Amino acid sequence: MEKIINSHYGLVAFSARFGKEDSIEGKWEEIAKIDNMTERNKKVDKLIDLMENHKDKNGFWGKTDAVSIRYLPMQEFKIDDKTIYYDLFENLNKKLKYTNLKNGAALGVAIAETVSAYFGSIPADERKRAQLTQTHFDENDELVVPSISALKHQNCAKCVEYASVSHNFWLLTGRTSYYFSNVDFEHAFNIVVGKNGKPLLFDLVRGKVQILEDQNAIEKIMNNKEFVIDGFTYSGTNLKTK
Repeated sequence: MEKIINSHYGLVAFSARFGKEDSIEGKWEEIAKIDNMTERNKKVDKLIDLMENHKDKNGFWGKTDAVSIRYLPMQEFKIDDKTIYYDLFENLNKKLKYTNLKNGAALGVAIAETVSAYFGSIPADERKRAQLTQTHFDENDELVVPSISALKHQNCAKCVEYASVSHNFWLLTGRTSYYFSNVDFEHAFNIVVGKNGKPLLFDLVRGKVQILEDQNAIEKIMNNKEFVIDGFTYSGTNLKTK
């Protein structure tokens, strides 16, 4: 599901992609406990297929969906590299042997490690990122959207890439996940609802992973009311709903 908020000039200034897949409760842990990599990856493939089949309701980005870096024109990518999911479940397989991952925060560590290992360090400038995510037309005048694999280990991914992949990862665990992209503040981030119902701010680029005391945080952001954490504005009041 998706919600869009426009600026006063009619341009997309804020978007939210969100949902949950109720049919996979506990499935991630069952798959992660499989030690045989080939067998485990086959189960991961089936899980991804299920998520893609229901993506209009659960908010999952399928392999053909373009994720837009909205404040950079003609900059998009597709989350179409299955190895990023295989890496997550390999990480979870190892974590389950030493850590109780029923705790959402511990699960978050595995997700954060996998995303960071895939992309590398966060850059200071965006020239390389812009080059690798540039859409273009091929010789048949078909629009080509780059694969996320172009960014693998390139040390150039930033908030949109981190937050969109994290969003898909959280959805694979059966959690409710929100992907927020705010062009007004040039930032993308996640809020995940834990099993205890508490919202978790999951903002890897800013190093913010914390339970939010404000139980109305999601509602505030969804309605573009002012929401500030440690001096950083995640949503404001200067926009109007479409």
